[in-house]
Amino acid sequence: MKTDDYILPAGRVAGVRSWRLANTLWAKLGGWLWSHAMTDCWRKNVEWKAAECPGGHPIPGEGCSCGIWAFHNPHIIDEQFGPLLPPRTVEEEPFQHVRGVIIADGNIIPATLGFRAQYAKVAAIFEDGYDALALATKEEIAGHYHCDIIAPEDYDTFCAKHGIRRLDLE
Repeated sequence: MKTDDYILPAGRVAGVRSWRLANTLWAKLGGWLWSHAMTDCWRKNVEWKAAECPGGHPIPGEGCSCGIWAFHNPHIIDEQFGPLLPPRTVEEEPFQHVRGVIIADGNIIPATLGFRAQYAKVAAIFEDGYDALALATKEEIAGHYHCDIIAPEDYDTFCAKHGIRRLDLE
């Protein structure tokens, strides 16, 4: 059976994703972490983000792209999009993106490279070696979402330490 053809029952799983950082003070009022299109925000003071869909069906839905998307691990996101950080010079603008770990819950549709989930919360921000972020430090972002800062290579250890299920290891 293809994993794309079924929905797992509720249960927390780990995933990796990328966000665009709030790039204006107005955007920051909603939260630091935004979708790459800057149309959806991971709100401050809201622990669990709920996926939305105008389709009126349970989320995530078969045959629909709704849900909170994540990759199974940091290696897959790098394989699909390359390393987050291209070579940069000090004179360049502050970096606008950050990657990290989410814990997903509710209905989850697994796929080969990742999954889509009904609910998620930020569990960790990846330390990538760049401190010059748009309007914030990683410490401020982690404090805002009450999460850890970890190195991508510590993802396996982080998940094991916190007992977070990994679909790519099942």
